[in-house]
Amino acid sequence: MSKKYRMRHNDKPYVINDVESLHEECKKLSWDKELGDFRSQTALQSGGVGDFAEGTGTYLGDNEHQWDKLRPDLIGTYWEKFFDEFPWKVYRTRIMIMEPRTCYSMHRDPHQRLHIATYTNKQARFLFVDPPELVEIPANGGVFKVDTRELHTAINCGNEKRWHLLMSLDSNDID
Repeated sequence: MSKKYRMRHNDKPYVINDVESLHEECKKLSWDKELGDFRSQTALQSGGVGDFAEGTGTYLGDNEHQWDKLRPDLIGTYWEKFFDEFPWKVYRTRIMIMEPRTCYSMHRDPHQRLHIATYTNKQARFLFVDPPELVEIPANGGVFKVDTRELHTAINCGNEKRWHLLMSLDSNDID
């Protein structure tokens, strides 16, 4: 992994010390009893409501700041402490699960993203077009800035789901 993607705080790479617990919390929150499976996306931040789907999916607007509050049903949980201790202001945080042997369409996002892989495999990568680059985000607790304003896709050519905690940054933040 290129050093250009690693986030630093107080002049050191920022790391989530217990990525296993983070993954377990992601699993608990993403489980859908009605489906009997995990949701592909689960919102942690909202506009102030407790809806797991608010701010998920393809969003074609530019104002991701509207999803800046921890969901009310997550106050007093692991997630409140997580956001209180996280050193950057983030928006539209969600858990994203990418199924095995899948690929997203090529696209650009309006903002940079922070990614924390909580569970992944060596065949899950980002593909950037110009310049061509394959980027792996390992599940090692690292926080990685991905400039998704550039044309890209995500691929999971492996046989296991890829789990990422995904957060939007203001375009002016952390350049």
